[in-house]
Amino acid sequence: MQRTLKDLVHSVATKCNIEPTQIFRTVRVNRSGVTIFFDDESVRELPEGQDLVAEFTEVQPHAPMKREWDAGPTDIQVDGDIGAVDAGNSAGYELRLLF
Repeated sequence: MQRTLKDLVHSVATKCNIEPTQIFRTVRVNRSGVTIFFDDESVRELPEGQDLVAEFTEVQPHAPMKREWDAGPTDIQVDGDIGAVDAGNSAGYELRLLF
């Protein structure tokens, strides 16, 4: 098991029967209600066995949005990799982690 945001999102979304590719962003909401963007470093800093409450909020992006793990212009892709896809104006989800 890797400790990356992509793997965390995939695991949580799969357990909740949501397509992981529909998750546009992941945020943490702390006890004070402050929203903090989650990234790979945040995932690595999570204590092992940390209890999380996951909420999925439907979002309608106003402008085309790239998913967190889409390939950049300098990334190398191989056969079988999911290419970078613009979300366009389609609906998706924001994953909100509360702990």
